[in-house]
Amino acid sequence: MAPPTTTISVLSPNEVEPKTFTWPITMKIEDAAKEAAAAFGYAPGGNPTFKLGNEIINRNKTLAGAHLKDGGTVELVDIGGGV
Repeated sequence: MAPPTTTISVLSPNEVEPKTFTWPITMKIEDAAKEAAAAFGYAPGGNPTFKLGNEIINRNKTLAGAHLKDGGTVELVDIGGGV
């Protein structure tokens, strides 16, 4: 049985419109952020993660572990600088 999913809107510093993704709640933030970065056209590499409000989300947490709400919005950032 597949894990439940959550739908998240992701904002990018270089785009006006957010992109919406549906991921399993067990997916790590790191993997979701890499997928989002690729969808926005960023080159592979770097250390993408999400920011919620003023908080940088730990890349090792799952979407559920980070308490991301279904239908919520996060901002794509690179903790190493570059996104």
